[in-house]
Amino acid sequence: MKFSQEKKEKILKALDAHKIKQICPECQGAILPMNLENSEQLLISFDRNGYSISISEGDIDFSPMAVITCPHCGYSKMFNLITLLGEEEALKA
Repeated sequence: MKFSQEKKEKILKALDAHKIKQICPECQGAILPMNLENSEQLLISFDRNGYSISISEGDIDFSPMAVITCPHCGYSKMFNLITLLGEEEALKA
């Protein structure tokens, strides 16, 4: 789901409030801050049995994530939106 401008601003404010460094830990040479991607990413959980993944007919568990990416080297890191914004705000369409 694409972030609204309002939600992007809330995410960036939450990252700042948690003192999340938006400087790349990999290349550190990039002067530019890391970029917040425009869309929510989902970290999806499936049941696993050995090397097999079971996709049941029921609900699939997920965590909504915000991704910030270095414009210099492409390194990306994810942040759980429920932790950053609270469940109600994170799951709001």
